[in-house]
Amino acid sequence: MAGLHQLTRGDEASIKRLLDDLASSNDDDMARLMRAFTQNDVPGLANLAHRIKGGARIIKAQGLIGACERLETACEVVNPVQLTEAVDELHQAMERLAQRLA
Repeated sequence: MAGLHQLTRGDEASIKRLLDDLASSNDDDMARLMRAFTQNDVPGLANLAHRIKGGARIIKAQGLIGACERLETACEVVNPVQLTEAVDELHQAMERLAQRLA
């Protein structure tokens, strides 16, 4: 979360707002992830992974970034087993982020 301190220049109120927004977005994105997966929306999964990765870069969440990249790759290959594993990995990374933000 060091990226947030840099981004806000240490302003605690701004950091809290950003963390609250991040927690809300993460919850929404977890629901989107599962919805896209259950609907077999591979382009939607790829787009969501790319968007999440952008936010993860801001907070320098390397595990989340890696999970997004693996899902993007799985969406290109369209192997059902690889896709399922990548969705599961991203969901777990997002749950860990939610725990850190709680």
